[in-house]
Amino acid sequence: MDRRLGLIGIAFTALLSGCSARSELAFPDWLRSSGSTPSPEGRYVAYARAADQVESAANKYLATVYFTPGKRDACLKLIGPALKTLSQGSSRAELSWGFKPTSPLESPDNVAAWRLLGRGLVWKIETAVRESDHEAAVRCAVLATRFGMDLVGGSAMEGSLGLAICDEARRAISPALSKLSPEDLSKLANGIGNVLVKRPDLSDTIEHERLNLLAGVQQIQDAYRDEAWGQLVKGFGPDVRAAVDRLKEMKLKEPASAITFFKGLADEAEQEARYYATLAALPRGQRNDLNKPDHDPGRPWRRFARHCVGTLRPLLDQYDSTLARTRLLVLEAELQKRARAGEPFPRDLKQFGADLATDPYSGEPFPYRADGTDYRVYSVGPDLSDDGGQTDETFASPDVRLESRA
Repeated sequence: MDRRLGLIGIAFTALLSGCSARSELAFPDWLRSSGSTPSPEGRYVAYARAADQVESAANKYLATVYFTPGKRDACLKLIGPALKTLSQGSSRAELSWGFKPTSPLESPDNVAAWRLLGRGLVWKIETAVRESDHEAAVRCAVLATRFGMDLVGGSAMEGSLGLAICDEARRAISPALSKLSPEDLSKLANGIGNVLVKRPDLSDTIEHERLNLLAGVQQIQDAYRDEAWGQLVKGFGPDVRAAVDRLKEMKLKEPASAITFFKGLADEAEQEARYYATLAALPRGQRNDLNKPDHDPGRPWRRFARHCVGTLRPLLDQYDSTLARTRLLVLEAELQKRARAGEPFPRDLKQFGADLATDPYSGEPFPYRADGTDYRVYSVGPDLSDDGGQTDETFASPDVRLESRA
């Protein structure tokens, strides 16, 4: 009898051990060796230091959306030392981005402060234009464009912010082009042209975003292991409730299938990153959906994928638009400099180099026409059709023009 009880005890212990083994599944670590350390001599370190100064001095303005003139002036005074730090650091030769992956439920470090610094630079451009201090306006426009393009070296969120800063700076300086001296136009064209030639490669941005997507997978997986269901619903929104219920059921009835769930989500993130890296290397006119990943609409992780995987298409569209218009700004400055000096317009744009004269939509030189007294240069835009430079009040359709040229 004692022997039978002993065997039953051993069997029961083995059963408990088996249950424990099933609950302690070997989940992958999706961020095994991610992140990078910036060089202390690089521009990124200066930008991070400027962000720290903003967070210390102007924390109350970080979430402000609308600024009255009084608030703007008060804010500019507080972030003045940070803008000086940013300006001094921008002259360093190396960018050396220090990248740390963040999940969709987290905001990357420094983004709010960098947004405020970008606003500060745009305000300074607007003030300088209004006061006809064209030298200062050009200097701030070049700085803002360099800062914005450098932010593209981060991930999708930093990249989108950086492109927005470039757009706002360009819109602030463009109306003043007709008033700039040939010397100021030359400084503007050379400064921004140099920024564009040395801008970060979009493939780096996509690689960083790939790591962010995997950070999202890791966070969902960690929440699953900790049964932090409320955290997922709060972070991603109510539309993931069905997916969370699926995870709960999985943990209760078939925990081993969780490995397949998270691997599927991670594989989808990897496929999307590879696909958009391929697209980013091509002009808009050569991109197609032939190799677009074909995801099963019934996959159980699709609701999470909607939040974790959909960041790259908007970034690519924004990048095309900003790059086209910023190149047009350089060309307009060069051409207006010639007009101001009484020089004839060039027959074509070859002398400006392929990186500045290429329309990112078509992959061909920007459409350009010139006669003895005037010229027209523009982008064919997203529809890839040359409409002779015709555009609307937003300068975006059907052809894309620089904002100051109707």
